[in-house]
Amino acid sequence: SWNNSDNANIYEILYDSMIYTGIRQNKFEFKELRPNTTYHFGVRAVNNTDTSEWVNVAASTTANPLEYAIKDITATCTAQAQGGDRISNLFDFDENDMWHTKWEQKATPFEIVADLHAVNTLDKLEYLPRLVGGNGIIASATVFYSMDKMTWNKAGNIVWETNSDKKTFVFDAHPTARYVKIAVDKAYGNFGSGRELYIFRVPGTPSYIPGDINNDKHLDENDITSYMNYTGLRLGDKDFEGYVSNGDINKNNLIDAYDISNVAVTLDDGAQAGKEGPVDGKIVLVPDKKTYK
Repeated sequence: SWNNSDNANIYEILYDSMIYTGIRQNKFEFKELRPNTTYHFGVRAVNNTDTSEWVNVAASTTANPLEYAIKDITATCTAQAQGGDRISNLFDFDENDMWHTKWEQKATPFEIVADLHAVNTLDKLEYLPRLVGGNGIIASATVFYSMDKMTWNKAGNIVWETNSDKKTFVFDAHPTARYVKIAVDKAYGNFGSGRELYIFRVPGTPSYIPGDINNDKHLDENDITSYMNYTGLRLGDKDFEGYVSNGDINKNNLIDAYDISNVAVTLDDGAQAGKEGPVDGKIVLVPDKKTYK
């Protein structure tokens, strides 16, 4: 923005070798700029007969507060959601929508399990409650983390005031994990709600995609080929250490079906999780000899 010029009909801005013209107000907005970056602009006034000299302006953007917030998280909740206020709204980086459990139905206690889809060194989580009303604002919970969604480790307890202020929980030990679980035991009105839940990794630490055995930041046919070549390889075998051990996701010192499934379920348009029936069928064991001593 700039001070109005009495004789100006329009204003022009010079930015990145382009002139933006026809600007009738004394302000103009540039979007999608990079954080922590200095930008240079030129501004001039224009009327029917004359053009002023360019006035140079330099301005710097601030740091992105969500730079290390983990993106593309998916989550499930044991409490049923209300209509379009689904649990995915809590992790979509859109602070204008909301997650809310089913109206007129007690939700507490309930659990939220977030799949980070990458192994991260956890720093903190930030919870943005609803701005109007109090129903569903989380007041008390326990936070857990896991690598395989089977073995859970306690990270700590949450005790928050039931207001619209941003809430923070810090992972003091900075654990490495793929999954985060929030077991909520108290929330206002016995519901669950929130605008956003950001989970942050420690600044500067890498994210590892489970199954990305060649570490090229993608899950593709190259990874499944590597797994096929090394299926059954275990600690102590030649070639296990180093490159191949990166693919041992559940850390049982063996390249097995659990490891391979992390890639296999993403190929050919992926596999969709659903409510299936119990595993059924039979296994027949046929010995190679009929008589044993």
